Amino acid sequence: MDPAAGLTALAYASGVTVALMVAIYVCSHLLLRYGLVPLSAAFSFSGFNVPLFYLLILPGTVVHELSHVLACLMTGVHVRDVRLFSPQANGVVGWVTHDTADPLRRGFIALAPFLGGSVAIYALIRFVLPPTEVDPLTSQPVDLALGFKAAAATIVGIVRSSNLHEPKTWFGLYLLFSLGYAVAPSRQDLHHLVAGGLMVIGLIMSVI
Repeated sequence: MDPAAGLTALAYASGVTVALMVAIYVCSHLLLRYGLVPLSAAFSFSGFNVPLFYLLILPGTVVHELSHVLACLMTGVHVRDVRLFSPQANGVVGWVTHDTADPLRRGFIALAPFLGGSVAIYALIRFVLPPTEVDPLTSQPVDLALGFKAAAATIVGIVRSSNLHEPKTWFGLYLLFSLGYAVAPSRQDLHHLVAGGLMVIGLIMSVI
């Protein structure tokens, strides 16, 4: 494969993944904030609000924490404690405690939920929701801008072609919502990402 074409395909796949993840994340939070929360309040589901919220975020939280665990195993960082889903009074719903690591490995572990969520969402769209014409992992568009437009059109096509009478469609949308909501890094993850990113920038600057 031509190196330039390979870089274009990689940029396309990465860009589509990031754009899709951001869109799903934003839509999930908007739906929860302006849809589900007001609806539950309007019908006074006082005893049902918290269990419903936990049910909505459960799959995404499990993927989030499992991604941290896998990243620890890949980087050789010892895992001390794992709670894939254990809601606490302070709002924490899951956690992974691990040994101290250098900034680079901490940054990778912090980024893991985004990577794991990307894989999970890709698999969900690929195998559960209606088939798409554009596959960001195999497509190599001649023009990157046209590739993004085709990907956006494909995503819209998925929504339009979804059969709302099929349980599989609703299950897929539920998982998509949950993954989109829980895939974002936590505050601690963001702190590690910034530290790791600064270290990478410092290494690059020292080489240059």
